[in-house]
Amino acid sequence: MIRVGILQPRELYRSGLKCLLAGSQDLAVVLELRSELEALERVAGFDLDVLLVDLAGSLLSAVRRLTHEHPGQNLLILTDRPAETELEMLVRLGVRGFVSRNNSASELIRAVRAVGQGQSFFCPECSASLASAVNLGRRDSGELSAREQLILDHTARGLTIKEIAGVLCLSPRTVEALRSSIMRKLSCRNVMEALQKARQKGLLVD
Repeated sequence: MIRVGILQPRELYRSGLKCLLAGSQDLAVVLELRSELEALERVAGFDLDVLLVDLAGSLLSAVRRLTHEHPGQNLLILTDRPAETELEMLVRLGVRGFVSRNNSASELIRAVRAVGQGQSFFCPECSASLASAVNLGRRDSGELSAREQLILDHTARGLTIKEIAGVLCLSPRTVEALRSSIMRKLSCRNVMEALQKARQKGLLVD
C-alpha cells in the first residue's frame, strides 16, 4: 500500500484529489494538509511514501522548506506548466516528480505510484520545460544538468536505457544522448567508469 499525503489549501480541490486517489486499491490518503506551516509540523509524524503538493501561490516556498527540513520525503508536484528555471530549481531541491493539471486522472495515479515507489516521474509538458532549461546555456559547462543527474541516479540503480526512458517520459535516443553528455562532462569512456567517478565526486550516494 502506497501511503499518500496531499497538500492543497482549498478543501474542494483537496477532497477531489482524495476521492480520485481513493479509487485505487493500492493508494491510501493518510494525511491532508492545508498550509505550509501545517505541512512542516505534521509530515514528520507520518510515514508517507509520497507527498502530493498542488503547487499554487505561496506553496513554492513550502516545497523549498520541505525539501530542506525533510530531505527524504518523496515529493510529487501537481502544477500548470512551470517556468523552465523554476522546474530545474525544484529538481535540484530533490522533487521526484511533476504532473500537469491538464493530464488525465490515470496519469496522476501513475505518477503517484511511480514517486511512491521511489522513482522519478515527468509528464510530457514538464519534460519539455526541463529540456528548455538544459538548453539555456549549461550544455558546455562541466556541471551536470538536473536531467543528467536524474539519469545518472537511475543508471546507478541498475535501470536500462529503455527503463529510464519510460520513467522519465523520454525517448531511448534522448537517454542515450544524455548518457553520452554525462560521460563527456566526467571525462569517462564508459558508463561504469562514469559511475565510479561520480561516486568519487559525491554525485552519487549509495
